[in-house]
Amino acid sequence: MVTDTQTNNVWFPVSLSEDWKIVTIFIGTNDIQKLRCFSEKEPITREAYKANLVEAISLLRESLNRTIVSIVSMWNSQLVFDAQSLIEKGKRMQCGDHYMEKRDILCNEYRKVAYEIQNERRFDNEDFTVVVQGFMDNIQDAFRNKDGAYDKSFYAEDMFHLSKYGNGVIGKFLWNSMLEPVGKKSDDVQLGHDSIPLKCPTRERPFVQTLSNK
Repeated sequence: MVTDTQTNNVWFPVSLSEDWKIVTIFIGTNDIQKLRCFSEKEPITREAYKANLVEAISLLRESLNRTIVSIVSMWNSQLVFDAQSLIEKGKRMQCGDHYMEKRDILCNEYRKVAYEIQNERRFDNEDFTVVVQGFMDNIQDAFRNKDGAYDKSFYAEDMFHLSKYGNGVIGKFLWNSMLEPVGKKSDDVQLGHDSIPLKCPTRERPFVQTLSNK
């Protein structure tokens, strides 16, 4: 949609050629969701996941200048895939054929892919770059509120997608992560602590942090 907007010159409240843009990518949960109990579907491999992500970013670079691609790295299984079981039963969803272990491994591999793409720097030039936001890399539980209790309000009714509140929480920590230097970004934020404020650019770091300006 972003590249179509650029090509077709649809009205947009900014100049796509002159203004800086941030494109946020978070993808892969539906692939990993195929590893649910007794499913016969196979998720895409680590290699295919990386190839697809590289292709998508390549299309963005061909169509957009002055762009920061911000990749939210894959979450751990407990936050989404096991959330309903953890909240309702107090334990992760168990089933045969090592589905849980396979999910955990694939989540970790998808996460590694994001950092590989960032650190390979194949897309870096003076007006395009890729940076990973790993603010939830080490969260290994379903959502808990500020009192430490499990809280369904973070999730939509299907307990897989996020609610409006959940998206708001993620949005705040995504913004904060973008302002933290690469290599020093938070990776285990307290999602349920509503008192954590939005960060602001500083005189020392007035920009979105990337490998080029860390």
